[in-house]
Amino acid sequence: SNGCRIRRVTLSGALVETVAGAYGEPASVDGVGQAARFSQPAGLVFDAANSRLLIADALNSQIRALHATTLAVTTLA
Repeated sequence: SNGCRIRRVTLSGALVETVAGAYGEPASVDGVGQAARFSQPAGLVFDAANSRLLIADALNSQIRALHATTLAVTTLA
């Protein structure tokens, strides 16, 4: 799909929000929150020691990191 974004679901309040990326705008751009861009984010794992979400950005063939508190996205590899 054209998701190209990372979303957070809050079960207690039934809230779904986009924390990084933008719908229908595939690219590889580091940035904060919705200024960042992905192209088919796939596998996710949370790195608790560094307070970040690691993302397999499939169509860009990259590993990206989303910092849990600042929402800054950076390319690791």
